[in-house]
Amino acid sequence: MAKEKILVVEDEGLVALSLKKCLESLGYDVPATAAASDEVVKKTAEISPDLILMDIRLKGDVDGIELAEWLKQTYKIPVVFLTAHSDQKTLERAKQTAPFGYIVKPFEEKSLHSTIEMALYKARMDSRLSLAQQKLTTILRSIQEAVITSDLKGQIDYSNRAAQKLIGFTGEESDSHNLMTLLKFTDMDTDEEVKLPISAVAFEGKTMTVENLWLERKESQVPVDFTLAPVYSERDVTMGIVLTIRDISMRVRLRDGI
Repeated sequence: MAKEKILVVEDEGLVALSLKKCLESLGYDVPATAAASDEVVKKTAEISPDLILMDIRLKGDVDGIELAEWLKQTYKIPVVFLTAHSDQKTLERAKQTAPFGYIVKPFEEKSLHSTIEMALYKARMDSRLSLAQQKLTTILRSIQEAVITSDLKGQIDYSNRAAQKLIGFTGEESDSHNLMTLLKFTDMDTDEEVKLPISAVAFEGKTMTVENLWLERKESQVPVDFTLAPVYSERDVTMGIVLTIRDISMRVRLRDGI
């Protein structure tokens, strides 16, 4: 099994050397150290580290916090901050980059080891979650039925392409709406409005299917069925709602002999 690679970013030579030796004794690979932002950029591209141990205070115009934000956006590499400064203002700035941990100098080997192990574990879990989310998004995009998810109040947080096409909205437009205000359904037979049973689904855990409806659009109607179902957390707590809308135009045409 390959050792995890760590890039040490520290502008004090003796501290950088001490960190390198300590990390290597703990079983990590430390192929390089860097003292300034330009070195970090270059060596990150060269060695593709699994984690960067970053001193907040660096030589030059760019400090470790600014550099960590750039690395996060560009490479998505986890960063653990190393600093002798634990003042609130510095920590508040550092928090904005969502670091994977902090180590205050002078460091202890045990603390260094546990912080890095936790950071690497969190990075692996985040990577797996991101991959799973990408797969789910790809699956939802490829589904022909319209799929919309929301919180328990009906505030939309996702809509697939089929939903956007059916409703006639873009992703940004639909995601800024509530299910109750974005969608209007009427019964095909009575022309009465049919409300989405959000409360029954969100708070009673029911899955509701309603058939033979018109989905009212800006300038037209589409015949549809819908199913509204709860989304559960691992602890079996309702955390959201998923609405599936099926275009039944073909069924209606066959029924009417068109």
